[in-house]
Amino acid sequence: TLGLSSGTYFICVDSNSDASGLAYNVKVNYSVGTPSTLKVSTRNNTSLKLSWSKVSGASGYQLQQLSGDTYKTKATTSSTSATVSNLLAGKNYKFRVRAYKTVNGKKYYSSWKYLLTCTKPKTVTLSSLTTYSTHKIKASWKKVGGYASGYQIYWAKDKSFKNVVAKTTVSGQNTLSYTGKGFTKGRRYYVKVRAYKIVNGTKYYGSWSNV
Repeated sequence: TLGLSSGTYFICVDSNSDASGLAYNVKVNYSVGTPSTLKVSTRNNTSLKLSWSKVSGASGYQLQQLSGDTYKTKATTSSTSATVSNLLAGKNYKFRVRAYKTVNGKKYYSSWKYLLTCTKPKTVTLSSLTTYSTHKIKASWKKVGGYASGYQIYWAKDKSFKNVVAKTTVSGQNTLSYTGKGFTKGRRYYVKVRAYKIVNGTKYYGSWSNV
C-alpha cells in the first residue's frame, strides 16, 4: 500500500509518540516484468535461435520447450537469446520464456511469454521433368524427410529465376509431382521446388531444390 519499489527499508518510530511499542511489517513485492516478445531470429532444419525482449531490472531468463505434456528447461541465461538444437526438420515446437530477479539468493519470476513455431523443412530433391506435346511440363521430386505441409514449384525462362513465368503450391507431404500447363512449345524452361510448413496460417519455407 506504500507503493515501495524492491529493496531494503528501515522504519523509525518516535519514542515520544503513542506509536511506541507497536510492531510494524513492511512487505515489498519483488515483481518482474514479462518479456513482451518471443520470436525466432535464426531458423534451421534442426535448430532454432530464439530471442526475446529485455526486461528492465531482470537478473536473467528461463527458456522452456514443451515435451509431451510438460515443459522442460532448455536455457537459464542472462542473455536475451538462446539456441535450441537436436530438433526435427519441419516440426512444430512450443516454447515459453520468463524473466526472473534474484534477491538474497531467491528467484522471483515473471509470467510466461509463449511461442508456437517450427523448424525449417528439409531441402527437396527434384528427380525428373517430363514434357508433353500439349504444352505441359510435369515436375517430380522425392518425398522430403522430416515434416512438411506441402511444396512450392517455380518455372522460369532463365536459370537464375529472374523471369519466373509460373508458380504454384501443392499440399501434402506425399504429393510428389505437379503438371504445369500453357508453356510455349520449343522454349527452354527451368524448374525448382521447395517444401513448406504452415504454422498459424504462415508458411515457412525450406531451401530450394536443385534446378
